[in-house]
Amino acid sequence: GPIRPHATASVGMIMQWRKVVGDLRQYRLQIFLITLVLALGTAGVVAALNARAILKREIATSHTSARSPDIALWFERVTPELLASVAAMDGVAAVDARRMTYTRVKANDGTWLPLRLTIVRDFSSQRLGVVHLHNGTWPTDTILIEQSGESLLAANTALQIRTPTGDIVSLQAGGFVHDTDVAPSTQERQILAYVTPATAALLGQQKDLDQLLVKMAYRGEFANAVDFGTNLNATLKRQGQPAFRVDALPATHPHATLMNAMLVVLGVLSAMALICSSALAGYMVAATMRREVAQVGVMKTLGARSHQIAWQYLALVAPMALLANVIGFAAGVLLGREIVASYLITLNIDVALWHVPASLLALEIALASLVPLLAVAIPIVRAARMTPRAALQNAGIVVPSS
Repeated sequence: GPIRPHATASVGMIMQWRKVVGDLRQYRLQIFLITLVLALGTAGVVAALNARAILKREIATSHTSARSPDIALWFERVTPELLASVAAMDGVAAVDARRMTYTRVKANDGTWLPLRLTIVRDFSSQRLGVVHLHNGTWPTDTILIEQSGESLLAANTALQIRTPTGDIVSLQAGGFVHDTDVAPSTQERQILAYVTPATAALLGQQKDLDQLLVKMAYRGEFANAVDFGTNLNATLKRQGQPAFRVDALPATHPHATLMNAMLVVLGVLSAMALICSSALAGYMVAATMRREVAQVGVMKTLGARSHQIAWQYLALVAPMALLANVIGFAAGVLLGREIVASYLITLNIDVALWHVPASLLALEIALASLVPLLAVAIPIVRAARMTPRAALQNAGIVVPSS
């Protein structure tokens, strides 16, 4: 009897899938390399974008947690009455007192590094310039070292610290704290230490606090802090207790420029990973299709449509691209966390939240799926749209003539 249309379509479908399976067997190495390239590209994109999103948020949050002062006023001695008087003034959000002095400490390599000694009024009730412990309780009558300087000091040995008179005092460190408002000691080659007034006296330092720190209720530009500090000191002068020095302090981390540049680099790396992996995968598919042009011509001569041929080759590549996205996305999430963890030390910051916004995840999925798929689809569609004559006359990939 006559061949029914649906039977012909079924036979055609079976032949198409046989062709897909045969191509999968023939081009398994190329398909594996395409999958590997796309997986690496996806991992790079996800890692860079995730790390950038986490760091951009946590750098700001970490710096804010330090409650950096806006103004420092210098006196011979900051009394509790003076603190209360400034705290009651308009526009003042918080006040605190400290003293900062410099000496030297012996490093693990035998050299004497600068030691910035900050004398804190009370560790348990810090208001400004806050340093914190990651765990445990505040020790007493000891010296605390900023955590970024741990690698520069000898482990499990008492610190050798010079006094103002040139003597050397041996003092066991009581632990490590984190100050998110300072540059890492490893970059500055300077040890940062924190003590109470009682411990400062053991080191031969003055224990009276001489800096009054002020946090403004609202701060705009740097000029606002300068004006506020000038007006604040004018008020204190009218009260008979002027400061002999007023400093307007920056509202950003000391390495803010470096941090912003690093975020830009991560953005550029994510774009490079996406473009390079997509381009390389597209090139490999194009090379494969150059070998297939004669078969495309044969299939078109037998009546195959362009869209049927295109779907046939996409069915060969698309599952591998999906697998690459899944593997690459999982690897990218882990790699992004490792990048952030490495920057915790480099930038001396805390990370409170490791998650990334849902909108970013959606963007990553879209970029990692659509852009590579488009890159591999272009050579397939271009080959599928060739006329039978052009496809049959195309030489494909040939050995160069000598």
